[in-house]
Amino acid sequence: MSEINIKISELDAAITNLQSLKSACDGINTIAPTTVGGGKTVNEIENIASVYKSLNTHVGDMISNTISFMQNIRASFITSDSNAAGKIGGK
Repeated sequence: MSEINIKISELDAAITNLQSLKSACDGINTIAPTTVGGGKTVNEIENIASVYKSLNTHVGDMISNTISFMQNIRASFITSDSNAAGKIGGK
């Protein structure tokens, strides 16, 4: 049977780092500057700003989902470890 080695302290550190990254991502100003004039170039710049804003939102969502996933792994591991220890200890 294979052994799975999980270090809770490393998982906690990774979760903390991701939470910091999420805060930094949320702090990015995604409001496009006011455009003056018109034409195809201005339209393309507005489209780029829209894509950037969408990208920032999706990256933030991805980070949030990764944090939740890692927190669930942590909780599951701790529960499974406690249950296994209880069976070995005869509880």
